Amino acid sequence: MSSTIQTERAIHHQVTQIGIADIVAYLLSNLGPTMTTALAGKSLQTIRRYAKGALDVPETAEKQLRDAYHVFTYLAQVDSPATVRAWFMGMNPQLDDKSPIEELVGGHPSDVLAAAKAFVTGG
Repeated sequence: MSSTIQTERAIHHQVTQIGIADIVAYLLSNLGPTMTTALAGKSLQTIRRYAKGALDVPETAEKQLRDAYHVFTYLAQVDSPATVRAWFMGMNPQLDDKSPIEELVGGHPSDVLAAAKAFVTGG
């Protein structure tokens, strides 16, 4: 991988340091409301309240949102946000032709991260 790509440790540190409200706002802006609400399993109104910090995010939803943010920021180092968004919604051969968003919602974040790494390395 290129030396400009952050190490896994640096990305992990970033993901653990950023507040959940900022993550939700980032995902709303970059993944869009449909995928962000699917990740959290909540309505758009609730998601917007999360983004404003006006409502606590349940632990399960926070995990899925943080996992999506982790993968998104990893991929955004090498591709445009529009390409990364398309990657999240499209069928993926590394995931048995399921979309990364489906796999995140289904509780398979490590598989999605492995698919992201394969995408970056051209595999």
